[in-house]
Amino acid sequence: MLQTVINYFAQDPLKLLYVLGGSGGLVYWWDRYRNRPRLRVRLVDEHFDVKEEPYLVITTRFEIENVGTEKTSLEPEVLFSAYTVKGAHQRCSHTVVEADRALPPFTSRAITLVVKEKANYPFLWFRTYTFRLTRGGAKQLRIRSDDKVRLTYIQFLYELIRFRALDRLPEQA
Repeated sequence: MLQTVINYFAQDPLKLLYVLGGSGGLVYWWDRYRNRPRLRVRLVDEHFDVKEEPYLVITTRFEIENVGTEKTSLEPEVLFSAYTVKGAHQRCSHTVVEADRALPPFTSRAITLVVKEKANYPFLWFRTYTFRLTRGGAKQLRIRSDDKVRLTYIQFLYELIRFRALDRLPEQA
């Protein structure tokens, strides 16, 4: 099999150029991969306000940057999931306040999310914010707890599995 492929390109070496850089070649697909819309997200601030007694109004600010070369925009809702101290999984969606959700390439932008949630929100652990794009993949921001420590995917899984298996919260530094 390998010898057949080698003979094919040995007969006409220009065919190798078609594979590497021709229409649909490796260079084309590498360029498509490198220039896809993708996000860089940072949690800036979180503010809690008591408007109605059993509920809090949570205002969360993020800094978002499109690090791809193509323009995209955010979906109007950001999905949120977290765990209570007892281990119950909670999910909800937060609404983006800004009307203009366009994300030009390599420009950071501040967005604000506002949601009315139960008063246990400040005590939720292993928070995940999922920012979806109208064009491109989603970006997940994983936060441990109210200490606002950002976790990588591996750290998040490790600490979440420890929490779910041992029913203990991680020690905060």
